Amino acid sequence: MAHLTAAFCVAFATHASATPTAGRIVGGVKDVFNKFSPTFGTGQGRKASTQGWTFGGWTPIVAMDAPEDEYDVELSDSEVDNSVDTEPYMAANGRVRGRDNTDFMMKGTGADMYGWMVLEDAGKAYEYTTGTDGMVHVEEVPVSKVKTQCDFHEHADGDATAPHEEDRGASEAEAHASGYSGQDIRFLQSLPGAPVVLLLDIDVYYRNKAASDAVWKWSKNYFYQNWQAVAAGFSMFNLNVVTDKAVYNRTPIRNRGLACFFDEERQSYANFNTIGANRCGSFNFNHYGRADTGYKLGRVTLHEAGHMFGVYHDGVRGGLFGIGAAEYSYGVREYNWGSIMGDQWMANSWGQHQVLQWSKGEYSNANQKQDDLAVIGRYVSRRNDDITGPRPIAVAPGGRVSVAQNNGKITDRTDTDAWTFTVGQGGGRVDLVIDRT
Repeated sequence: MAHLTAAFCVAFATHASATPTAGRIVGGVKDVFNKFSPTFGTGQGRKASTQGWTFGGWTPIVAMDAPEDEYDVELSDSEVDNSVDTEPYMAANGRVRGRDNTDFMMKGTGADMYGWMVLEDAGKAYEYTTGTDGMVHVEEVPVSKVKTQCDFHEHADGDATAPHEEDRGASEAEAHASGYSGQDIRFLQSLPGAPVVLLLDIDVYYRNKAASDAVWKWSKNYFYQNWQAVAAGFSMFNLNVVTDKAVYNRTPIRNRGLACFFDEERQSYANFNTIGANRCGSFNFNHYGRADTGYKLGRVTLHEAGHMFGVYHDGVRGGLFGIGAAEYSYGVREYNWGSIMGDQWMANSWGQHQVLQWSKGEYSNANQKQDDLAVIGRYVSRRNDDITGPRPIAVAPGGRVSVAQNNGKITDRTDTDAWTFTVGQGGGRVDLVIDRT
């Protein structure tokens, strides 16, 4: 099923490339593409549906320890995107035949494929990557590498930067989010016309707004602030964070991602590298009542969306015998700074002064140095610099400097936005009051 042609697209790239000797060879990349595409695939009982192509049969796929080295994969959907004048792009999803609690995803072009298979009950996962030899390789990986369960409750003993439980929830931490003024939350867009789209599917609000036992604080303001927080986190990219399903549906498969929300008391999680996978990539929950404002849920949603783009957790490396190690960084309390891909709840006690950023391990004892911005940038381009040189400050009557008249967007670590002012020739005194909100 083809989609409408976009003005331009972001090319798909393998985000965990194998070397020619890594793992076992599944087959040539074009052969794997054809195996799972609705046009050439071996699935039986194909039929057209509103979701694309539905497979009633199964397709064998190599895995490393399965009997006869293959599992049978039942595809729930497979769709080809021919929206641009490049190689066709395919996304297929399904499960392992005859096994409960399994999941399968494969996506890419005839030149570059990526995918994974998870067998949760067996505690096994396999990752499929394209090697430099033009072959698709499979390797067994930890389940957590492709299906991340984000348990922000865990804190390592001995981590001096970890917040105390009594500090958490001390502030609503909504100072960075503007108030809701009645917008229709079904049609929000952060950057209309951007080539890449992330849909926040908020249908859960309309399903449960009248329910007496709803576990979240159901309100339009709640989901509006959630959307604001996610949009702000991706504001340096040509990415349109939307709640409008029509915008998502007319975006080519390769250029879109889907974040879903559920009214259950549990931790959120995400499926790794699922931008362009034509499926729900992150599953956002209430975290046992701790995401009790839209801004708090927005921080969690942004973290899970990072996994969708292929970003790992930011943790802490332990000392001797691993003492002090933690899966999540708790930030630098002295500066109210934290990593988006670290723990989220420590910022609740920092109020309006919290600063959460994409990281590349710029803190003590970082357990990995992945450059989050560079990883996300493999799917979506950076926005142009809007302030290319110093500008004079626009001063309103009474000496007030309005944010609406003096603002810029920092799009890169090297980007600097500067405003200038001068004191009259006769000299004088200038008092500056800085409001970080």
